[in-house]
Amino acid sequence: MGENQIIVRKWSSTMPLDFEQHCENFNYLWIVHGYGERFEPSNTEISSPQFSTPSNERHKWSISLQPRYNCRIYNLDFLKLSLKFTCVEANVELLARFKFSILDSEQRVALERRSTFRQFKPDKEWGIGHFVERDALFERKESLLPDDKLSILCEITVRLPSTSQHEVSNQPGFDIMPSCTLSDDLSQLLEDQEFCDVTLSVNGQQFKAYKGILSARCSVFKAMFKHGMKEANSNPVEITDIEPDVFRELLHYIYTGNVKITETATFVDLFVAADKYDLQNLKFLCEDALCKRLSHDNAANILIMADLHQSEKLKAAAISFIKSNSFAVMSTDGWKDVLDNYSDLVCDVKSGNVKPKRGTKRKMT
Repeated sequence: MGENQIIVRKWSSTMPLDFEQHCENFNYLWIVHGYGERFEPSNTEISSPQFSTPSNERHKWSISLQPRYNCRIYNLDFLKLSLKFTCVEANVELLARFKFSILDSEQRVALERRSTFRQFKPDKEWGIGHFVERDALFERKESLLPDDKLSILCEITVRLPSTSQHEVSNQPGFDIMPSCTLSDDLSQLLEDQEFCDVTLSVNGQQFKAYKGILSARCSVFKAMFKHGMKEANSNPVEITDIEPDVFRELLHYIYTGNVKITETATFVDLFVAADKYDLQNLKFLCEDALCKRLSHDNAANILIMADLHQSEKLKAAAISFIKSNSFAVMSTDGWKDVLDNYSDLVCDVKSGNVKPKRGTKRKMT
């Protein structure tokens, strides 16, 4: 077996998307041998062999991989994956979406990211710049890089032309509307940091942004830039009530409306930040995530936080969890903090009272 042995698995089918649309689905497994030893140290971009759409051998695809893609907004190195389309025919366009997955040592999906539908033209490439942080990949080296092999599964869905008798025969190409890519485009705008008109200095780390986007999405920023506050005319704007890592996630939500984090601790910090910056939808998303992540170790601390930040939903979930797991929770340092500093919460747990009593709604000062 060669160092870059490629294993291909293809499958295809057609299935109705609606009355006049069909999709073809296929996948390709690329195994890169000697990934950490040969490619990662030099940051050499490598490409897979070409593979074809099962129904049309003239439609060729390939995957490219950049091991250490530096993302400026995060100031971290990521593994970047891209999908490229080529075709021997001129003026061919395909509407397709793709999903990249990294498989673990058991050939199970360990990490995955997907795209929306994109318009592919010959030699057009679409990618995911921050697929996985480089350090995070190597922290799980035994599972994700067994024998120094990186296994990448690419699943592609191609929309096919309509075959309905109602189709207008003289219309070229596809008569369908591509899916909205606004969230992806704004995420890329945030990452590129081009044409920005404000710099936000967050505890020594700087973030470039757009006043218009910040003002439209966040009432706190709107007040800051509109009402003659010193921040409106200063550059950079100093922000001291939030940590840089949390502010980065806050910016990502403001731009895209999406939350991409998975760590419970980050959800806690982001929940507090959402309350400070009056981002009610983000606060709701964090509440929902934290309700699902309650554990023996964090239930007491989340109870305190929910009470301080006036979240009845989260407080109710924490009280219910504590009542069901009282012995385990009450042996934690978090519960000791409740006893020492928030004794009235003990009464709330006993009575089931979820009305927050302390803390007022806080915004940035």
